[in-house]
Amino acid sequence: MGIFLDTGFFMGICHPKDPYHENSKRLLRDMSQGMYGLIYTSPYIIAEASTLLLIRTHNHPRRLEKFETLLFGPKKFIRILAWSPIIDVEIFKLFRDLNAAKSDKQYLSFIDVSNIYLCRHHQIEKIVSYDAHFDAFLTRIS
Repeated sequence: MGIFLDTGFFMGICHPKDPYHENSKRLLRDMSQGMYGLIYTSPYIIAEASTLLLIRTHNHPRRLEKFETLLFGPKKFIRILAWSPIIDVEIFKLFRDLNAAKSDKQYLSFIDVSNIYLCRHHQIEKIVSYDAHFDAFLTRIS
């Protein structure tokens, strides 16, 4: 059992003005009590979330520090899945295939496809996300 954290969770937990702030705080409490097992994210999510936090908070140091502490601080509880060039190739193939099959033109981003790929690869069935397009692939917790 485990759960993967998407960018929206980090935005919600680190930025008090985010519309999902209270929901992310509730989910963090649930996760800290072991409700979902091991907790994962990826370097792709770290890159996306850190950039969005920088932009949306106008480089607010406390918001970025909170994010850094969650990931790398002394009480870190999030496991960062490994990256490799081979994984990038596999993610790109899935990115191409999933988007080729889309008839509604609601395309999936490379980052979102990386979440799907990594969850499948590591047998993680749940994702904390506020994006409904994950519902076709994973059990979404929001």
